Amino acid sequence: MALSQQGAYAVTCARVASLLHISLGAARQWLDRRAAQEGVHGVAQRLEFAQAQLATLQERYGGHGERPPMAQLLDETVANPSPLPEEE
Repeated sequence: MALSQQGAYAVTCARVASLLHISLGAARQWLDRRAAQEGVHGVAQRLEFAQAQLATLQERYGGHGERPPMAQLLDETVANPSPLPEEE
């Protein structure tokens, strides 16, 4: 059974979210904004656009590439945790 175009778009958004270490909602909003900026409308065109964005992100961050900005922030937070507030 093949996924609908909307289902395939949701899967692509999930893969972007996982790759960038962000929430699914944030990934979908990011892709939706980028598509609107590029003048991409319609389900089929947005799916193609999202898949192209995913391919670009995979080239940049997949495998042994650089870490996505959010992952770098998480790495920094883990390496340098904030001190606990002093108890009163």
